Amino acid sequence: MSNLIEQNKILMTDEEFKLLSSLINEFCGLYYDSSKKFLLESRLSVRLKALNFRTFKEYYYYLKYDSKKNAEYDAIIDILTTNETYFFRETGQIKILVDEIIPELLKTNKRSIKIWSAASSSGEEPYTIAMELCEKNFDKMGLNIEIIATDISLRVLEQAKYGVYSQFSFRSANQMYLNKYFIKDGLKYRINDSIKKMVKFERFNLLDTFAYSKYTNIDVIFCRNVLIYFEDAIKKKVVDSLHKCLKQNGVLFLGHSESLFKFSVAFELKQFKNGLGYIKK
Repeated sequence: MSNLIEQNKILMTDEEFKLLSSLINEFCGLYYDSSKKFLLESRLSVRLKALNFRTFKEYYYYLKYDSKKNAEYDAIIDILTTNETYFFRETGQIKILVDEIIPELLKTNKRSIKIWSAASSSGEEPYTIAMELCEKNFDKMGLNIEIIATDISLRVLEQAKYGVYSQFSFRSANQMYLNKYFIKDGLKYRINDSIKKMVKFERFNLLDTFAYSKYTNIDVIFCRNVLIYFEDAIKKKVVDSLHKCLKQNGVLFLGHSESLFKFSVAFELKQFKNGLGYIKK
């Protein structure tokens, strides 16, 4: 049986790998070096079989020239992107937002606050932010708080809008939050409408330079655990675009394993009480 599977397997040549990896990198920034050839081959084989292609070269031309290529890129994103997230992940930075940044903004009589959760995946990060804002009663102060959550994957955005999660998404959450902000739905939990209404989900490609123009005067951007998947040139391009979206002295939060070292001198690294953040100069 295993020999039969091997015979039916569609193999990717080195040339096809270079063509497809370059195309994917150009579209969404995901970078695959030669060591990831087997990974790309195995994941994209599913799409070749679904479309009845015999070679990866045929699939490349489909992505390059076919009128249906945009829909196929959507399928590729769902197959290739990593969406590891959960509620209350790396909460130190969210504590900085609610305990330090917003109180300082309120001292300046600022009544409108814009927060952007970039690469928000299935919604756990922006919903965590919304819950923490409610815990501080910011939702009852007459403030205009806008939480924008974006991702390139349509699949995870639909999941985020649906707002139903398994127990696994709460592995770092205090039971109090489940009792207060969720409704038990069988073996899963449905987030309250009051929290859901605080977050606006939109599709966004971090490599689409022109699309950034709709996001202006942002106070705080969470773009965590995303840059690690990009080449240096793309990291710089994304960081420069995020910089333009922030208001003066706005704050950018990255994942703990990420840094702006080598990519930008337009931010100042600041040590807050609960962690680090990058301030727009």
